[in-house]
Amino acid sequence: MDHYHDASKAYLEHYAKELLETLFPERYSHLEHSERPDLIMGDDYGIEVTWAMFENQGRANGLLTVTAGKTMEELNKGIRRNIEKANIEMLAGEDGIICGYTDRSHKNKVTDYDLLREYLKKKNKAEGYSTKKTDLFIFPALAQIDDWLGKEIIEGFLKDIADTEDCPFNNIIVYEEPTLYLYDYSNKEMLIMRGQQEQIIKCMKSADEYSGYSKRYHQ
Repeated sequence: MDHYHDASKAYLEHYAKELLETLFPERYSHLEHSERPDLIMGDDYGIEVTWAMFENQGRANGLLTVTAGKTMEELNKGIRRNIEKANIEMLAGEDGIICGYTDRSHKNKVTDYDLLREYLKKKNKAEGYSTKKTDLFIFPALAQIDDWLGKEIIEGFLKDIADTEDCPFNNIIVYEEPTLYLYDYSNKEMLIMRGQQEQIIKCMKSADEYSGYSKRYHQ
């Protein structure tokens, strides 16, 4: 993988695989990486994995690649101006080293607008998938770590989609760390599975090992 985007994409796809096999093992097992859709289970079933980025998140990712490993004091005025224009806030660990960002507008809250925009984009491409049945797995732009703060928004989004007659996906899954929300369209059923800390960490480590994401991120 030659680009940061490739590493982050591989990370998310493998993270989704690990989460599904860990939290919904009765539904998902022996998932393999593929193209269109991103994961397959046997010959006929697949999962498309996507990231519902906020408006400036692509720009934010670019800024993170040039600031990671530095402190805010080490950033020049040009980079600081770009951070302001992107309306993001860089996050630093206890050692002062930049390790992430947050969107000042959302403040880490998932929005139904971001979810719907990504759903519609993938819906329009659904005919191109190689599998007869396909699920959609959505990572929100910024996932909460310690609470179900987006529960009402995510459930509302999933139920709104369920009321439409032309959804091309069998299930839609939304992950707000540490919780998977799955809407089963065949049975009109909402399933919610909250992962334990050790399960989530194990899934993250597996995705990191598979993608080389952190090595690329910190180099």
